Amino acid sequence: MKVKKTKNNSGAIIVEAAFVMPIVIVVVFILIYMALLQIEQSIMYSQAEIIGQSVCKIINFPGFEKLILDESEEIEKSTLDDIYSEHNPYRYLINRERDDFEQLEKTLKDLVCKYAVLNGGQIEPHIEAKRDGLATKVMVSIDYSFLLPSFVKIVGINNNVNRRVVSTTYATDSVEFIRNTDLAFDAVNFLLVKLHLKDKVNVFYQKIKDITD
Repeated sequence: MKVKKTKNNSGAIIVEAAFVMPIVIVVVFILIYMALLQIEQSIMYSQAEIIGQSVCKIINFPGFEKLILDESEEIEKSTLDDIYSEHNPYRYLINRERDDFEQLEKTLKDLVCKYAVLNGGQIEPHIEAKRDGLATKVMVSIDYSFLLPSFVKIVGINNNVNRRVVSTTYATDSVEFIRNTDLAFDAVNFLLVKLHLKDKVNVFYQKIKDITD
């Protein structure tokens, strides 16, 4: 009985180990990096939301930044005096668009760096507040650039990764809304009395009410 010799595949195994396996390893590392980038992006968005809420409080409550940015645990009386001196009950009549959030932008950058999964990237935060109807639109954005290892170029991927995270929050003040509504009613009532139109408006309103009833 003759034993048939099997074909020697040692050469194919060596070729596979030399060319195929490195590519597989590179792809696995790329997938890991991409997953870490997604985690990084989620962390940035969470931190941007936190800062956005702080900006809303600063807009709604003048002087609030002195409380959250004060490094000391105790609040001095002089700080409270400064806060109350800045509180203007008719501040809603003034343009609420602001871009002077340098200290909060620095705080946001420190937070992102502190909880970053991948270190070594460039972080550029930006905070902007614009009037949008009856509310103030607060946009907190983070531009993040990161260099992946050079071996990703083997599979045709650009190792320069740029990400942008934007969190949008609206600053609304219920007290301000009530004050605006009350002011509008008082202004309309004042004009109706001065123009001697109040009685005519009441008669017109009563006729409409009678028709609808």
